[in-house]
Amino acid sequence: TTVDLYGLYSFYLEGREAGLLYGVLLLNSSSINVGGIALVYLLLGPNLLDVVD
Repeated sequence: TTVDLYGLYSFYLEGREAGLLYGVLLLNSSSINVGGIALVYLLLGPNLLDVVD
């Protein structure tokens, strides 16, 4: 597969007091937010390494 080097790749990571960590990954094929395709992934895990893996 090819990777768009000019897109937007934002990642947000947060931990809750209950011990659950989650990350939100936003992939946007357009670097200027005009058109393109946006994909949002929700990543869950019991620890940091499981979320970012």
